[in-house]
Amino acid sequence: MHSPFQVNITNISEVRMGSPYNTCEIELVGFDKVRLAKNGWQDKYAWTSDFSKLVLIKLDFENNTPGFHFFVINVNTGKAEETNRYFGLINKISIVESKIIINKFLHDKLKSKPGELCCEVDEEFEIL
Repeated sequence: MHSPFQVNITNISEVRMGSPYNTCEIELVGFDKVRLAKNGWQDKYAWTSDFSKLVLIKLDFENNTPGFHFFVINVNTGKAEETNRYFGLINKISIVESKIIINKFLHDKLKSKPGELCCEVDEEFEIL
């Protein structure tokens, strides 16, 4: 199987100067059932194994604190759902069965040292 449409990532730039995390624009080429905001996306996404759902990462910097929402698109129905806000920024995302599995950076002032920011966190979420 292969994806039913192309996820096109453009206009990639750092979320903050010197940051390893990016913001971008995403276009779904060949899929017109969902309208996406022009920008404010992270350059990471994941498909379910059967390509029935696509999960995008919508960035949310509330009070200058990095966060994100999962934006889940059901390819068959064209329905899109956005989750609550989660803290951090995504390093890796995948989908295994009905779970979104991520590794994210979540700054912890108490565990960080000068020149060494902490921490990476692994989490799982039920897919919508």
